[in-house]
Amino acid sequence: MGSRLTAAWLPRSHWSGLFASPVWHLLILLLMLVVFAADSYTQLGFAHGMLYAPLILLTVTMLNPKFVVYSAALGIALTLAGTFISPPAPESFGIGYIWANRLLAVITLAFIGWQSIRVVRYIAHMQNVRQSIQRSRNQLRDHLRLLNIAGEVALFGGWSLSLESHQVVWSDEVAEILNLPKGHSPSLEEAINFFHGQDRPRVNDAIRACMEHGKPFDLELRILSSDKEPRWVRLAGQKLLAAQGATAYIYGAVQDISRYKDVELDLLASEMRFRQLADAMPMIVWTANSKGQIDFFSKDVTELTGVSMDELLYGDGWIQLVHPDDVKRTEEKWQQAVAENAAQYQDEFRIRYKSGEYHWYLSRSVASKDASGKTIKWFGSAVDIQAQKKIQQNIQDLATRFEQTLDQLPDGFLILTHNWQVTYINKEAETLLGQQSAEMNGRVLWNVCASLNGTQAKAHMLEAETMDQPVRFEHYFDDMGKWLSISLYPSGDRFNLMLRDITEQRNMALQLQHAQRMEAVGQLTGGLAHDFNNLLTVIQGNADLLQEVLDGQPELLALAELIQKASLKGSRLTQQLLAFGRKQTLTPEPTNINRLLLESKLLISRTLGEHINIRFDLDDKLWPALIDPGQLEGALLNLVINARDAMPDGGTLTLKTTNLQFSNLDNSKYHELPAGDYVMLEVADTGVGIDPCILEQVFEPFFTTKGAGKGTGLGLSMVFGFTKQSGGHVAVESESEKGTKIMMYLPRSREEERDEPEAEALRPDSPKTEGVILLAEDDQLVREFASAQLRLAGYQVITAENGPQALTLLEQNPQVDLLFTDVVMPGGMNGRELAQHAKALRPLVGVLLTTGYADGAFDNNPEQMEEPILHKPYRRDKLLEEVAMALSGSTGQGQADV
Repeated sequence: MGSRLTAAWLPRSHWSGLFASPVWHLLILLLMLVVFAADSYTQLGFAHGMLYAPLILLTVTMLNPKFVVYSAALGIALTLAGTFISPPAPESFGIGYIWANRLLAVITLAFIGWQSIRVVRYIAHMQNVRQSIQRSRNQLRDHLRLLNIAGEVALFGGWSLSLESHQVVWSDEVAEILNLPKGHSPSLEEAINFFHGQDRPRVNDAIRACMEHGKPFDLELRILSSDKEPRWVRLAGQKLLAAQGATAYIYGAVQDISRYKDVELDLLASEMRFRQLADAMPMIVWTANSKGQIDFFSKDVTELTGVSMDELLYGDGWIQLVHPDDVKRTEEKWQQAVAENAAQYQDEFRIRYKSGEYHWYLSRSVASKDASGKTIKWFGSAVDIQAQKKIQQNIQDLATRFEQTLDQLPDGFLILTHNWQVTYINKEAETLLGQQSAEMNGRVLWNVCASLNGTQAKAHMLEAETMDQPVRFEHYFDDMGKWLSISLYPSGDRFNLMLRDITEQRNMALQLQHAQRMEAVGQLTGGLAHDFNNLLTVIQGNADLLQEVLDGQPELLALAELIQKASLKGSRLTQQLLAFGRKQTLTPEPTNINRLLLESKLLISRTLGEHINIRFDLDDKLWPALIDPGQLEGALLNLVINARDAMPDGGTLTLKTTNLQFSNLDNSKYHELPAGDYVMLEVADTGVGIDPCILEQVFEPFFTTKGAGKGTGLGLSMVFGFTKQSGGHVAVESESEKGTKIMMYLPRSREEERDEPEAEALRPDSPKTEGVILLAEDDQLVREFASAQLRLAGYQVITAENGPQALTLLEQNPQVDLLFTDVVMPGGMNGRELAQHAKALRPLVGVLLTTGYADGAFDNNPEQMEEPILHKPYRRDKLLEEVAMALSGSTGQGQADV
C-alpha cells in the first residue's frame, strides 16, 4: 500500500478475452490434474489439498460463477480422492491427524470457492456501477454540449421580473418547462407558487436580496408544472440597473436539470450500495486513487482497530496500524506497484487491533485502467490470515518435532532418493552403521554399505523398488558383526529405510529355543527313568529271590547274579537320567563348597592321574550355597572326568570359587537367572576345547564327542539337571585347543553350614515282621512284586491302585498299621497327599513312601520330607528293612542301593 488504497476489477478487453477463452479454462483444469497427480507422491498427513486453493482463486479472473463452483467442487473431489492414492503417512502420524488434515483442506477449498463466487459477483456489480457511472458522465457531457449550444442559440429559458410591477415575463422554453401555454406571463407571486412548497422560502429570500441589495443568485429548486409533476430546475438571476428614471429588472434563466439530478441520485445510491456491500463482506475492503492514496475503507477496519475513518484516510493514515517491523517493506512494495503502474498488488503484513495484539493480513488489489492502460483506480481487500499463519507455524513446528522424533527413535532411519542416494539419516542409523551423516549424505546406499552388494538383502530391496511394495527382512553384516532387521518402504520418488539391531534378540531367541529343547528332553528322559525304575524294582527283587532259590545250583546262580548286575547298572543309568530331567529328590542344605572341594582333593587327584596338575583358586569369604552336597560331589566328579579326557597329554585343572551378585540388567548370557546372590564354582581345563559349532549341544543327553563305548553322554546332562533343579544355572565357555570352562552358578544360602550329624542309632536286631500293610502302587508289576515279598515276610497286605481307592480301604480297615505308597500316582492324589489324608484320618498309622522320582511332590523342600522314602529300584532286603523300621516308628530314610 501507499498513501491511499482502492480495489476495482476493470479488466481490459484483451484480458477479458484471455480469461474467458477455453484455453484458460483448460489450463486451470490441467493444473488441477497435475496437483492431483502430485498427490500420489505426497505422503498422507501433509497439506497437499491446499494446492488447489490458488487454482480456485484464479477462476475469479473468468468472472464466471458457474466455473468457480465447478472448479471448487472438482478441487474438493480430487482432495478426497487423493486420500486413496497417496502413499502411507509416516508412522508417527495418527489417523486422526491425517483425516483432520484432509478435512481442513476440504473446508478451506469450500470456503475459498464460496468467497470467490462472492468476489466474482461483487466485481460484476462494480463493473455495472462503473458502466452506469460512465453512462451518466456521457449524458452529462452531452447535456453540457446541448446547454452550450442552447446558450449560444438562446435555447435556455429566460425570464425577467419588473421591480415596479412585479410582473414576470418568460420565454417559451420556460413555458415548456412548466408545461404552460406559450406567452403566459404570471405575476411574481404566481410564479413563486410554481416552486415546491419547501423551496419557496429560498426563492423569496433570493429575489428579495437581489431586489434590495443587488445580490445575484443561482439555485437548484423543485418546481411543479401544470400537471403537478415535480421537476428540478436551475434558477439564476441578476439585477440589472436601469437608466435613471427607468424601471429596474431582474433578469435570469431557467434550466431544467431534472435529468442531471436523477443521475446524481443514481450515483449516490450506487455509492451507498457499494459501501453496504463492502461493509457486509467478511474482509476489509478499500479503494485508492491513481496516486495510491487511500480514499475508502469498509467500516470493519474502524471496529477492529478502534481508529476513526478520518485518521485512517488522512495524515499518517492506515500505515500507523502496521507492525513497526513491517512498515518499511509494506510501504516500499505498495509504492513500487503504484510507480510501475502494476496490474495487481499483493502483500502480507501485521495490523494492530484495538486490543493491542497484531493479526496477519493478506492484502490484494487490482488496478482499474483507462483505454491507455493508465491506472485510474485501485480496488482491494485485506483478509485476516492469522489462523493460516498459525497453521503454517504449527506445520513448521511439527516438521521440527518430527525431525527431533526421528533422531530419538530407537531404530535407524534413512531417507533415500529413487537413485538410492542418502538424503537423511538419524542418529541411531549413524550409530548402527558407524558413519556420520555428513559422510553418507548424497552417497549411494550400496557405497555406504558396500557389504550389501551381491547379497540377498540387496535383491530384496531392488524387488521392493520394482514391485513398489514394502519389504522386511533380516540380514547379518559381517563387517559390523550385527544382525539387523531391515524395513524398506517405497514412497513416491523416495524410499524410507528402517534399521534395527536384533543381534541380542536373536541370541536370546536361540538360547530360549535351546532351553525349551533341553526342557522337553528332560521331561522325556525323566519319564523314561521313572518307568525304568518300576521295571528295575521288579527285576532286582526277583533276581534276589532267584539267588536264594538257586543257591545250590552254581550255573543258574551265575545267571541270576548277571541279571542282578545288569539291573544295578540300569539303576545307575536311570539316576543319571533323573538328574538331567531334574526329577531326582534333592536334599539341599547350607554347604561350604570350599571345604567340599578340599575334602575331595584326594579323590580328584586319583581320578585325574599324575600327568595333570590341580590348582585351587578359592574365595576366602565364600558364601555357603543351598545345595545337595552329595549331588554336587557327583556333578564335580563328572566335570573332572571330562576335563581329564580333554587333556590326554597332561595339563592343568583349575577349581575356582567366588561370590556373584546378579541384577536384571546383567549380561544377557545369564538371562535365565533371577536377580540375587550366587556362589560360582568354575572348573577349567587346558585341554583340546570344544568346537564352537557343537558348543550349544554339550548339555543334551547322550551327546558326546568321545569315541564309541567311551562315554554315555549323560555326564554334563546330569550337571545341567542338578544345577537347574537347585535353582541355579550352568554355562560353558570353550575355544579349540585352548581349553574349556564350566561355570556352575549355585544359589546362596542365608544360613551357615550345619555341623556334622551324629551317628545314626543302631537299627533293631530283630525287625518286626507282623502287621497289616496298605500298599498303594499304580504299576501292576511293582504292586504284585511288593505285595508278594511282604506276604512272604509274614505281613498282611491290602493293595490299592491309586490314592482315593487307598483312602477308602483305610477307612474300611481300621487294623492297618502301615501305609506303603508310591509318590507319583494317577487319580488326582499323589502319595504325599494320601499320607496327609491318612494321618488326618488315622494319626497313629505309619507311613513309608516310595518313588522313582518326586515329580514336584516335595519341591525340594526338606521341611516337607517328614516321612521315610524308599527309592526305586529297591531290592527285597531293603524293602523289608525300611518296612520294619517304619512299623517300629523309626524316622530313618531309605537310600537307593546302587
